Amino acid sequence: MTAFTRAWQQAARRRRLAAYDAASTALFARMSSQPDATRKGLIDDLIVQLKADGIWAKLDALWLLAAHDSQAARLNWVSSAHGLAAVNAPAFTADRGYAGNGSTSYLDTNWNPAASSLFTLDSASLGCWVNVDAGIGNLVEMGCETGTARVRINNRSTTTLMIGRANQDTGTNFNGAPADRLGMSIVSRTASNAIAAYRKGSPVASGTTASGARPNSNMFLCGYNDDGALTSPTTARLAMAFAGAGLNSTEAAAFEAAVETFLTAIGGN
Repeated sequence: MTAFTRAWQQAARRRRLAAYDAASTALFARMSSQPDATRKGLIDDLIVQLKADGIWAKLDALWLLAAHDSQAARLNWVSSAHGLAAVNAPAFTADRGYAGNGSTSYLDTNWNPAASSLFTLDSASLGCWVNVDAGIGNLVEMGCETGTARVRINNRSTTTLMIGRANQDTGTNFNGAPADRLGMSIVSRTASNAIAAYRKGSPVASGTTASGARPNSNMFLCGYNDDGALTSPTTARLAMAFAGAGLNSTEAAAFEAAVETFLTAIGGN
């Protein structure tokens, strides 16, 4: 049975039972325009799976930008806090996500790493799913910094490496990144001297760059917040993004698999 077939069977079961997880029901209540029953089933299945994998409890925010409309795309699935604010008209495509224009447009997450009880100094993760590439360069999918405290993902730098920061000054260069920006990327810190990167569910590399401090500013998507200014904006289109506590390799693989099932079902991957 394929992941796609399983997703639709699970959605059909939810429709028959008309019973959703409490987090799903709360999310639907925050949507101005309700998705159809099939989409509700898929949303519920993803939430239930993330809870079963032990990932949901580690998330400050989960944004599925690939949604049925732009209002739903800006919602944080985990809570009513940290909804996205579209700045300078990033382009929204239904069921695909939001893309920046490479110069002025981005999304403000209204999420500040320094204010989080989950995203701590030595246990922190962030990630996103890209479904339209932006090529090689100093283009940042998500991040923020204040002074030398930095959180950031650049999936394919000018040296074709994946570069990540998680509560640190110097970036960690991860060798062996795929030859594009597509799919799900995660940077995760699990100790003061342990940081790792994952692409499409698989480990890319790990590093020992020490943690220093958490940035005290809102994280941006489609670029990063450099002490209040949009920096390194990208034209990549994001279907999903998240932030929360550190994830291990098993959790990173499970996260990717669950999101892939959802995005495949709606055509957003």
